Amino acid sequence: MAVIRSLKRTPAVLRANPIVFGLALAYGLVALLGQLPQYVVQDPVVVLAATWGVTGISIFVYPFFWGGLLGIANDAATDDRPTVSRFVSHGTSCYLSMLGAYLLVLAIVLALGLVVFFTAVIGVLGMIAADGGLVALAFVAVIALVMAALYLAIFVAFQFYGHAIVLEGARAIDSLGRSLEVVRDNLRSVVGYVLVTALGGVLLGGVYAGVFHWLSEPPAPGEPPATLELGPTLVVLGSSTVVAAAFGAVFLVFSVLFYRSVTDLDGAVASSVSEPVP
Repeated sequence: MAVIRSLKRTPAVLRANPIVFGLALAYGLVALLGQLPQYVVQDPVVVLAATWGVTGISIFVYPFFWGGLLGIANDAATDDRPTVSRFVSHGTSCYLSMLGAYLLVLAIVLALGLVVFFTAVIGVLGMIAADGGLVALAFVAVIALVMAALYLAIFVAFQFYGHAIVLEGARAIDSLGRSLEVVRDNLRSVVGYVLVTALGGVLLGGVYAGVFHWLSEPPAPGEPPATLELGPTLVVLGSSTVVAAAFGAVFLVFSVLFYRSVTDLDGAVASSVSEPVP
């Protein structure tokens, strides 16, 4: 099975190419710098402005890092020599396609969210007007479940658009179709892949939940909110970033190995290598 084969190969690939972890850590540290204001600044206006600013910038920075990281993971998986310069090359050469596909997925999610939101609001207002309070609550619960299912379907269907761009040279729109094709043709393997990555996400989420609890522990009754000291805060956030980078490196290599396996890219490479030169 593609999932098991990919999991077995992942540790060896990472041991032979520690740069994958190093670059994942670099990305994590960049993301951490954008999150610092909400932990060390007490002014809510400043925190809100910084959060929105970082979010806006990350939309245009994320495609570069994601393309570069996927390219480096693919280099490691194919025994090419991954370097920082190749990371930059992958990120820049795939940037426009990665950005376009990313914005398309965001647009789909946003449009879906707006449709579901207004449907829920209209439905609830109509039921309340008809004096159906409990029915309205049940309707909201059903809408929430439907929305969660649709978001999950979108994530699963388009999760490989980056792999299609970096590994196969697809363009932005074509990458979404290619991702959907890969999922459709390998549904059983993709379900296993999603379950494995979801388990990793749960474990990583537990780490972040512990960090968030420590950083936002409520004060005792009658006491003002405690001011976080910069030193301990940086240590905790830095440690969690290292853990997240380790998870990220494993995910990167595992996802690339899985994609290469289900799309038979490894077989294509092997055939081209073994083909006699005229």
